[in-house]
Amino acid sequence: MATLIKLFSLKAQKLSIEIDGVLHHREAFLAEVANTRYTGTSFKMVPAAELDDGLLDLIVLNKISRLKLLKVFNSIYDGTHINYPEVGCFQAKKIKIIEEKPNKLIPDGEI
Repeated sequence: MATLIKLFSLKAQKLSIEIDGVLHHREAFLAEVANTRYTGTSFKMVPAAELDDGLLDLIVLNKISRLKLLKVFNSIYDGTHINYPEVGCFQAKKIKIIEEKPNKLIPDGEI
């Protein structure tokens, strides 16, 4: 229930994302940099991630409707969320993310 409440309170934010020196601008709900496939114990956030490939993986959830957000959220258990056009997947050696209005970071689930 807490997750659903949090989903509906999410606000998209303008991000500047530098991926191996190339700058991208997005309005997004979420940007996650990962080195493994799973976030937590059951979210297959980055299905293509390999721990030893020397690359970071980035998932960006662009701004979408609340209804579509629920559909995408449900698909992170099996990793099929990456098939939605609103989800961007990138691999890079270096990633830099700048938020228009900085929020708290939550690395490894810790604020």
